[in-house]
Amino acid sequence: MKDLTLNQLIEAIATSDVNPQYCQDVVGIILHSENLTVQKLIQTSRLPRSLVVKILQQLQIFLEPPSEYIRMKPETPEIFLQYITRIQQKELQRYNWVLLTDESKQLGAFLSEIITGRALPKRSLDQFDATVDTVLRRVQFLEREGALARTKILFLGDYDLTSVAVAKKGGPAEIHVVDIDGDLLSLIQKVADTNHFPIQTHLQDLRLDYPPPLLAAFDVVVTDPPFTLNGVKLFLLHALRALAPNGRIYCCFGYSVNNLTVGVQFQGVLNELGLVARTILENFNIYTKAQSIGSTSHLYKLQPAKYPIKIAPLQIGNPIYSGYREKEDLVQLIGPSVRFRLIQEDLIARIAFEVLKENPQTIAAINSPFGLFQEFLITKGVSIKCIELEKMSEDLFHLTNIDRIEMVYPPPSRFGGTYEKLVVESPSFNLNSLMEWIKFKFCKKVYLMLPFQMDTILQNSTTVESSLLTRTYLSLFWNWTLLRSIPPEAFEPHFIQTAYFYEGAFLQKELLVPYPNRYILRELLEQPTKMVLNALREALIRLHEKKEIQFTKNQSKAFIEKLELPSEILHLRVQQLSDDEISIIIGELSKKTENLLKDRSEV
Repeated sequence: MKDLTLNQLIEAIATSDVNPQYCQDVVGIILHSENLTVQKLIQTSRLPRSLVVKILQQLQIFLEPPSEYIRMKPETPEIFLQYITRIQQKELQRYNWVLLTDESKQLGAFLSEIITGRALPKRSLDQFDATVDTVLRRVQFLEREGALARTKILFLGDYDLTSVAVAKKGGPAEIHVVDIDGDLLSLIQKVADTNHFPIQTHLQDLRLDYPPPLLAAFDVVVTDPPFTLNGVKLFLLHALRALAPNGRIYCCFGYSVNNLTVGVQFQGVLNELGLVARTILENFNIYTKAQSIGSTSHLYKLQPAKYPIKIAPLQIGNPIYSGYREKEDLVQLIGPSVRFRLIQEDLIARIAFEVLKENPQTIAAINSPFGLFQEFLITKGVSIKCIELEKMSEDLFHLTNIDRIEMVYPPPSRFGGTYEKLVVESPSFNLNSLMEWIKFKFCKKVYLMLPFQMDTILQNSTTVESSLLTRTYLSLFWNWTLLRSIPPEAFEPHFIQTAYFYEGAFLQKELLVPYPNRYILRELLEQPTKMVLNALREALIRLHEKKEIQFTKNQSKAFIEKLELPSEILHLRVQQLSDDEISIIIGELSKKTENLLKDRSEV
């Protein structure tokens, strides 16, 4: 075989239909690299796989037969060096927009350790992980831009964990992360809590809405959206909604050099949204996959052309993810039904995200055992106890022979002790039937879906059946937090009733001490087998002990007389009280306890 020559290399590049600059880049990378794989060549050159393969074919006479690594023949290095010297090209550096510091490399070690605990990327959500060096360059660039100095910063999607790296670097006053992936948010929040980072996570499917509390709130928005025109348009629209006056957006977007038309279309998206590209860093980001676009994307610094920002509603006509699932593909044919499914899946993911906090191993659920919510929890490895408030048929009971699902129909006293969390999914029910399950001694946290807000129900709503005793338990034993409002279409496409999803955390009795009437009533209900008279005495003494105030039995007797409660009520056992009798006790306590702790002379 004839010896290889420089002229052969020059001819091979000249006769190729590939841009000579790309060929020169590949020659330089091969010359200066060891253990070079095709994937690494794609990442370093920022060229799509199709072009890299074509260039390697042009250079095949200079290379060893294909194997795991790209290797040069013995005489090739000298020829490649002559060629590089001739065109005066040094090692490829034009994409080195940010040179990493030693401090950044230490940050990289911290980030790499966290990445080992991250779930594998979900292709259906276009999760392509950027390299650690890319994340570090982002942090350094944002710092250089002044984007981290006491700012409020939002990450719309963050599979790369850039928010964690920014938090570790320090600087922002607040960091918020919005993502559709509950597993990812759980990891980010866990890291934030462990390291006391100022990160707050928000589960949100941006195809459906943007979190209202985060509107017009941020100095900086960072996003690496799906690399579809619909995807980037959707994420940028929400980024605009998030911006405070004079805020800016840092957006990643990539496309193949083989299809520059996409770049023109992206500019059209920016024009439509009124965004100006102030800075464009070509091929700034490198990904471990995404070979079709060269495993790279550009970084854009964007600003609205004018304030205030006016945003028209966005109608999504096509899937936003390049790895979209079948149901999104059907959106052209049955849009309302698909939207219903997306909303319902979003609802399930949100509920599960809240319920799975603190990593419970067993969850009790009051509803059918075949619901989508239970199925979702099972995929997370959680055991489900499905509670039926009415006796099931024997046939249905046998149908529930599913791993990690257990049907339960005993009274709560025989349920087997406490359970970690209780979820009640139905949007309407008889609250009285639930009371035995949500008394303080049977569970730690309760999640209720209600057709009206809790305040309305506690004021004796006629829509939800609840006794005064039930409402008293709900208000005295639990602290209720509204997690979200649920649109009607989450239940049925033509449903009209909004529902409200609440988390109830057990209310520590000590928090009621400043409110004597509520504290005494709570103590009363915790002594169900005692006579009201004795339970009231005990409640009064304990209340004063909490305030380190001496209070005698005679004083408690005098105060009980002041309440003017009928003798028949005082001599009933607490558990025998009717709603009317409880109402009398509540009324007297409200009138007579206002100054109980302030002025004992009244007693």
